[in-house]
Amino acid sequence: MPGFVAIVQFFGTAPIHAGLLLGLAWPWQRPEPAAVEVIPAGRAPFTAELESIDQQQAVFKTAEGLEPVALADLRTVRFTSPLAADQPDQPFRLTLIDGTQIHVSGLTGDSRQLRAQTGSQAIRLATTAALSAQLRELNESQTKTWQAICQSVVSSDVLVVHQASGVLTKIEGIIEGIADGKVQFQYSGRTLEVPFSKLAGLRFFSKQTADREQLRAVVRDVYENEWMTSGLRTDSNRQLQLQLQCGEDVALDLRELASIDFSLGSLRYVADMQPIERRSQQIFDFPVELPTRELFGAQRVPAPSRPGKISGPSLKFLGGGQATYRIPDEFTRLEGSVELRPQGDKYTPVRVQIQLEGKSLFDQRLTATGKATTFEFPVAADQRLRLMVTPEARVPTGDVVLWRELRLLK
Repeated sequence: MPGFVAIVQFFGTAPIHAGLLLGLAWPWQRPEPAAVEVIPAGRAPFTAELESIDQQQAVFKTAEGLEPVALADLRTVRFTSPLAADQPDQPFRLTLIDGTQIHVSGLTGDSRQLRAQTGSQAIRLATTAALSAQLRELNESQTKTWQAICQSVVSSDVLVVHQASGVLTKIEGIIEGIADGKVQFQYSGRTLEVPFSKLAGLRFFSKQTADREQLRAVVRDVYENEWMTSGLRTDSNRQLQLQLQCGEDVALDLRELASIDFSLGSLRYVADMQPIERRSQQIFDFPVELPTRELFGAQRVPAPSRPGKISGPSLKFLGGGQATYRIPDEFTRLEGSVELRPQGDKYTPVRVQIQLEGKSLFDQRLTATGKATTFEFPVAADQRLRLMVTPEARVPTGDVVLWRELRLLK
């Protein structure tokens, strides 16, 4: 069968306003307080009622009165009495390009927009914000294949077919729409329909945004969704307005929140930063010019889907090359690990280096697979960070170096 792009359609057609339709709270009624456990940095946790959150601080109501706490001084806010809603059947998992994980019962859309039903909420997102939609449960072997497809660089949408034997195969093409449990996609000049029952999932084509807003918090709700946010604030209707790292706006009902984790807001993944310089090693003598920047050198690898565990994007180098980044303000530490992850059984030793302002911080020869080397170094704002990968062979067949979750911390 043929390949294709993705957008999932499958749930209602009611109009949806600006980002979402959410819980009901009459504007003239005073919202019920949200009971929370507050875990600040450097002091004992305490219980309170959440009054408000904005970009700078959260305000809590305690027995002594109102207590503002700067977001920089917060670790976690746990909601102690969330709405005890029935857990709906949500068989699909929608992953956005910023790592946001959404469990959904229905998806609808076209090449421009996706609509998803999660719990009691209907959300609307740009299709370019979506990375993948997993449409069924997968076993361990299938999960490895699915993750490899989701982490690969694609030039079109990908339909992942679940064969009767259990093998997953991918087909590239363009999705024109999804309705009635079927995907319509264009392949070889004609439109085909494939039912969801034949699919493992969809891998969306989207231009990866290299420079995203800083991660401020991870918001989790009672439906086990995880929202990667660069901004958040409460409004008068018991909603938490989120700006996701991928640029989309979403509103969540405060009664359906489980926790807000601010501890990850103090880090930034290098894979989400725009390099100030990027070079790829030319490893083949082709008679025609090839887009080596897109095929070789540093490539962003999306965070793997791991329910209950937050992980970040990584950088992989196919062949050799280097990438240079400017350290943003307030960040003081670099952490991560590096390993040799060949695409097959054939590979050659590789030299990996980290330089800061031209001075070597890390220099190692990778000769074996499956062995990650961790590191941690102090850095300062405005310094130039350079990652370098140099294969020992001129034609480094299968060589892939993975800088796993390389991150800057404050």
